[in-house]
Parts: sequence; structure tokens; C-alpha cells
Amino acid sequence: MTEEETDKFAATMKEIKDLQEFFTLAFSQLHAGKLVSMSGVDKRISVVCQAAQNAAAEQQKAYLPELTILIKLLNEYESELRKLQSSLAAEVVKGTDDGASS
Repeated sequence: MTEEETDKFAATMKEIKDLQEFFTLAFSQLHAGKLVSMSGVDKRISVVCQAAQNAAAEQQKAYLPELTILIKLLNEYESELRKLQSSLAAEVVKGTDDGASS
């Protein structure tokens, strides 16, 4: 592996770990009722996926466990957002029903 490839690999691995940390924190903030800005996250994930896709086979194997963790965190966060959305929708409907019967 050239020095450039080594540097790119290290930078991509760092970004994957940073994204894992971001989603772990975002999950906690969501549970605390705080808003989480997702601005730019889609681009960051796209860059990581592109780097992993274009990497050499041995690098792809090294990325796999970390990407698997990231996917798990993304899926858990999405699931929690959907639960929150359903809960809020139910509250809106309940509030509308309560208002109609007053």
C-alpha cells in the first residue's frame, strides 16, 4: 500500500468512527428530547461508502466490521425516529379528538 493509500484508508476509518460516535450521541440526544441536526451527514456517509467501494480488497475487509457497526447504529436511529414519529402522530390525533369533543 502506498503512503497515499495508507493515509486515505486512515482518514476513511476515522470518518467511519466519527460517524459511529455521531449516531451514538444523536441517539442519546433523541432520547433526551433534543433536536439533532443531520445537516451534511448524508454527504459524509456517501463519501465513506464511495471510499470503501473503491478501496482495495484488503482495505474493504478492514472496513467491514466498522461499517457493520455504523449500519447497525443507523438502523437503530431510524427505528427510534419512526417510533417517535408514530408517538407524536398519535398525540396529534388524540389532541384533535379531545378538541373535537370539547
